[in-house]
Formats: sequence, C-alpha cells, structure tokens
Amino acid sequence: MTSGGAADPAGGAAWREGFLGRCKMLRLATVGPGGEPHVAPVWYMYEGGKVYVGTGSRTKKARNLRREGARAAFCVDVGEASPDIEGVSGAGAAALITEPGRVRDLASRILLRYYGSLEEPAAAELLAETDCVVEITPEPRLYARWRY
Repeated sequence: MTSGGAADPAGGAAWREGFLGRCKMLRLATVGPGGEPHVAPVWYMYEGGKVYVGTGSRTKKARNLRREGARAAFCVDVGEASPDIEGVSGAGAAALITEPGRVRDLASRILLRYYGSLEEPAAAELLAETDCVVEITPEPRLYARWRY
C-alpha cells in the first residue's frame, strides 16, 4: 500500500530490495503443527531475493519449520507516526539450513549487520548458539508494501 492505503500494483520491487536490505528488525510468522500461529521479532539478512534468519534448532520457529512444505510469513516496518510509517510483508516456502559450514557463514554475515565484529562477546555467544538458519523464498505475488 502506498500513502492513504492504496494498493501498490507495481509491487515496488526496487524500493522493496533497498528497504529490506537496510532495515534491521523482521517479524517472522510460522505455524505450529496444531495450527497455532507464532510470531517472533528476529535479526535477519536479505540477499539474493531470500530472507535468512539465524536461530537454534530447539526454538519454536525452527520446530515449526521442520515439516515438509513448510511456509513462513514476515513483516518489516519502520516509523512511529504518519506519514513516515512504511513497510513490506511477504510469505513463501521456508527451509532450515543445518549444514554446519553454511550455517556458520550465513549466521556470521547476519550478525555482522548488527555487530562491528564477531569477536564482541554477545556476537560470539549468539554465533555459538546458532545451529540452523531459516531460509525463506518469498513469492512475488505475496509481497505487500505500505506507507502511511
């Protein structure tokens, strides 16, 4: 949606790419085996048209995405008052990456968006706790954009 709530028929692909590349917080939505929704604020990386989220395999989000054909949705928004509130949401196939080398590479790159160095104690601790990465492949038709 654009200002006033009108639909953005062009999808705003260029805007979306830049927005997702510079924002820092993403709300990740998954669905549990009983159909219950779960939303979690997470750090992320948007790269190559995909969203990556580092996590632990015991987290609810990871458990919810272990199923064949798992899907996830997300929302990223900024602003506190109109007309400076804008955001994008999307949904698509979700998979868990568990190969240790790939997990470490992706998790390191995610954390470097938030920390100056992986040697900072909090960054090192988070990296050590990350044993899987959520990979979301958003479907272009499921993107939405808004500005209020």
